[in-house]
Amino acid sequence: MVSGPDGSGPPPALRRRRVRRRAWALFVIPSAVFVVLVVLLGATLTGLDPVNGVWTAARTAVWGNQTTTVPGLTGPVTIVRDGAGTAHIYASSDPDLFFGQGYEQASDRLFQMEVESLKAQGSLASWLGPSALTSDETFRYLGVPQAAAAMATGLASVSPSAAQDLSAFDSGVNAYINWSEAHHAVPIEFGLLGVRPFPWTAYATFAFDRLMVIAQTTGFTEPLYFATLAASVGDASANEIQPIYPADWQNFTVLPGNGTLNGLSLSGLGVSPSYLFGEDWLGAWATGLPPSSLSSLAPLYRAAIANLSDPATVELRVSSAFGSNAWAVAANRSSLGVPLLANDPHLPLQIPSLWVPTELVDPNYDVEGWALAGLPGVLIGHNAHLAWALTNSEGATALDYVEQLNGSRYFENGGWHPLTYTNETIDVAGAAPVDLTLPWTDNGPVVARLGTVGLSVRWAGTGATWEAIAEIEFDRASNVSSFFADLRAYWTVPNLNALVVSDNGGSGTGGHLAWVIPAAYPLVAVTMPDGATVEVIGSRGPLNGSGAFEPIGSVPFADRPQVEDPAQGYLYTPNQPTVGQEYPFPFVGGWWDSGGRAHSIGPFLAAHPVMSVGLMEALQANVSDAWALELKPYLVDGLEQTANASSTYGAFARVLLPLVEDWNGTFYTGEVAPTFYTYWWNSLSRSEYDPRLAAAGISSAPSWFPNQVAWIAANDPGNSTWFPTGFLTADKVGVMTAFEVLTSTLGPSLFSTNAPPDVSGWTWGAVHTFTLPSITGVAAFGRDLGPENGDTFTVSVAPFTDNYTVPLTEVALGSSLRLVSAPSASPSFGVLPGGGSGNIASAYYDNQLPLWFDHEYTSLALVPDPAGPFPEGVVSTWTLNP
Repeated sequence: MVSGPDGSGPPPALRRRRVRRRAWALFVIPSAVFVVLVVLLGATLTGLDPVNGVWTAARTAVWGNQTTTVPGLTGPVTIVRDGAGTAHIYASSDPDLFFGQGYEQASDRLFQMEVESLKAQGSLASWLGPSALTSDETFRYLGVPQAAAAMATGLASVSPSAAQDLSAFDSGVNAYINWSEAHHAVPIEFGLLGVRPFPWTAYATFAFDRLMVIAQTTGFTEPLYFATLAASVGDASANEIQPIYPADWQNFTVLPGNGTLNGLSLSGLGVSPSYLFGEDWLGAWATGLPPSSLSSLAPLYRAAIANLSDPATVELRVSSAFGSNAWAVAANRSSLGVPLLANDPHLPLQIPSLWVPTELVDPNYDVEGWALAGLPGVLIGHNAHLAWALTNSEGATALDYVEQLNGSRYFENGGWHPLTYTNETIDVAGAAPVDLTLPWTDNGPVVARLGTVGLSVRWAGTGATWEAIAEIEFDRASNVSSFFADLRAYWTVPNLNALVVSDNGGSGTGGHLAWVIPAAYPLVAVTMPDGATVEVIGSRGPLNGSGAFEPIGSVPFADRPQVEDPAQGYLYTPNQPTVGQEYPFPFVGGWWDSGGRAHSIGPFLAAHPVMSVGLMEALQANVSDAWALELKPYLVDGLEQTANASSTYGAFARVLLPLVEDWNGTFYTGEVAPTFYTYWWNSLSRSEYDPRLAAAGISSAPSWFPNQVAWIAANDPGNSTWFPTGFLTADKVGVMTAFEVLTSTLGPSLFSTNAPPDVSGWTWGAVHTFTLPSITGVAAFGRDLGPENGDTFTVSVAPFTDNYTVPLTEVALGSSLRLVSAPSASPSFGVLPGGGSGNIASAYYDNQLPLWFDHEYTSLALVPDPAGPFPEGVVSTWTLNP
C-alpha cells in the first residue's frame, strides 16, 4: 500500500550558484517526455500501450512516500531519498540492508542493470537481435559467462557472509521486479523492446562485475597495437612515439622517489635501469618470437584486435581518455587538520550514470558514496573513519600469447596437447540461435586464429576472483591497515590505484595517507641480452605461448607499489607512470597515460602547502593543458613562419600570433588560442600519424603522446621518421591546414574586406560542446549542455577525437563522478553527470547534471539516523516491511 504525500514537488535547493539559469529543465522535461517519446523517437505502437508503454514512466516518475510489505525481509528497511537524489538506506541487519539496496537500485535502474549484465553475459542478442552478435561473441571469447558462473557457485565457500549479503541483494532486486510487474510499473524500455525483466541472480551480478573489471584491465590489446604498429614502422619508430616511459616522467611518478621499495631496487638486483629500458622489448629474447615473424603475425594481431574491439565493448579499447584523477593530502597539509581526498574516475559517460549515489546504514555499516548499478556495497566514498578513491594504474594484468596450432592441438612445453572447447548457444531475437565453439589452451581462450597460429589471452579474470567481497568488506574498514587487509585477501584484478585517507581514531585531528595497487601483477622471467634475468610486469608485444614465457607467479602483496604517509605529504594518481625505473619488478607492458594531468596536479599540490575543500574543488575544475604549454613554442614558430611569408594566411597569422603568445594553456570556452592550437595539433596527427596507422591496419589505435612529439621537436626535428620532411615543415603545414579548416567553417572569408581579419568567432566554445548519450542510444534520452571547457589532457577532462570537424567529435568519456571528502562523517561532497533515477520522466533523471557541468557539488555527509537532518532535504521516504 502507499501512504503519505506524493512528494511531487520540485527538488529542494541544492548548492547552486551559476546553476540557477538551468533549473527550468527539471520542470520542463517531465511534462514534455511523452511528446518526445512518440514524436522524436518514432516510438512503436508498443510504446503507446497504456499498461506497459509511456504511461509507465509517468506513474513511476515520482518516488513519493510509500509503505510496502515485501516478502523476504526479517525487519523493516527505510529508504530516504534526499534532494540531491541520494538514497539513504537503513536496516537493522546486513542481509536486510543489502536487500534494501537491491530493491532501491532496481526501482531506479532496473533496465540499466539488466542490459549491462546481459551484455557481459554475452546474451545481448537475445534482446537486440543479430546486431549484437559480435558483442556477445567478444564476451564469450574472454570467458566472462564462465567466470561469472564460477563465482556465483564458489562464493559461499570463500565468504559465507558475503554470499548471504549478495543473496539478499538479489532478493531485493527480484522483489522490486515482482512489485513492478504486479503494479504495471516495469520501466518503459522493456516495453519498447518487447521483453520482460529476467530474474536477478548472483550470476547476473558477477557478470556485470566482470564487465567493470574488464573496463579497468590493461594488457588485452595494448601489446597487439604496439606490435602491429612496430611491424609497419619499425621498432625504433614505434618506441620513439610510444616509449615504455613517456618523456617528462621523472619526479611525476605515483610512488615518490626512484622506484626503490622495501629496500629493493633494480640496481640492487644487478640490473642497470638505463640498460633495461633502453633495450628493444620486441626482440626474440623478450618475447620468444623472432623479429622476422612480426610482419607475418600482424594479420593475426589485427584479427584479435577486431574480436576484442566491437563497438559495443568500448571497455576494451585503449584510449588516452580512459583513466581517472585522484589525489590526497595529509593532515598537516589540510586546512581541516585531517587528510583530504579527491577522485573523479574517467569512464564512459552515459545517462543514467554507471553510479548510484548511496548511503548504507546498519549496526555494521555507515558508508556513503557511489555504488555501481548492479553491485552491492559502495565502491568509492567514505565512512566515519576513511575516504578512498580508485584510478587506473595501467600496468598489464593480462598477457597475450601466440599459439602454435595443429588442427585441434596446441604446442606447449615440448609437446602437443588437445585444445579444450566450450560449446555455447547464443539466443538471437528474431533469428535462429547461433552456436559458438571456443577453443582454449592452457594460457586461456583463443580469441583469433589464422591457420596454424592463434592468439590467446591469459588473464586471471577469466576465472573466479573476489573483488566484490573486498568492496563489501572495506566499506566498514576503520583504518588503513584493515582497508589494505581486505584488498590483500580478496583483490586480484583489475590493476587499480587504491588511494585512502584515515582519521586518527576519531580524535578529530591527524590521520594517515596511503596508496597501494592491490592487483596481483603476473611476473614473466626474461633473460636479457647480457645474460641477466629479470622478472617483469607485462610485455611490449605478444609472447610465445609454448611455455617459456608463461608467468612464474605474481608480485607479492608487500612488494606491490605502495606507500603510507609519504614525507612530501601528498599523493596523486592520475594514471601517470606508477614507479620510477628502480622498481625491482620493471613495468614493461601496459599503457601509461602520457602524464599531462599529473603535470597539472602535482605542481598545484606542491604550490599549496595547505589545501582546503575549496582548493580541492578548484583543482578538479582546472582546465590547463600541460602538453599544450610544452608544444606552444612550436605553434608560435609556425605562426611566425606564416606571418612573415607572403602567403594567403599571413594576415590571419599576424592576428593569431599575439593571442597564442599570451595564452597560458587554458581551455576556456571564450578563448580563441585553444581552438587554433587544437586544429594545428589535429593537423599534425592527421597528416603524420594517422597515415602510419592506416598503413598498419590499426586505425582505431590510441593517439600518440603530445609530450613525445615535443621531445622529437626539441631533440630530433630533422631526422625522425614521424616527420619525413622535418618537423619545421610539418609545423608550418599544420598551421596552414588549421587556417584552411577554420576559415572555411567559421569564417571570415579569405576575400573579406576586413583588415585585419576578425577571428573572434573562433572560440573554444564554438568547436567544443558537451553531449551526454543515453544508454539506449536514443538521442532524445540524452542531454546536450552546449559549449564545454577543458580538453583531453586537462584535469577537468573533456576528450575529443583528433579530426577536422567543426564542432569536434567529442568522445563520451570523462568524469563519471566527482568526490571531495575527509575521512569523517563530514565534510564530504560529490556530484555525478545525471541523477539518481533512470526514469526519463523523473526530475531526478538529470538533476545533478547542471551541477556537474558547472563544477558544483552536493553534500555527502553521513546521516546515521533516518530521522535526519539531511543536508539536502528529504523528497521521499519508503518503508519496506517484512
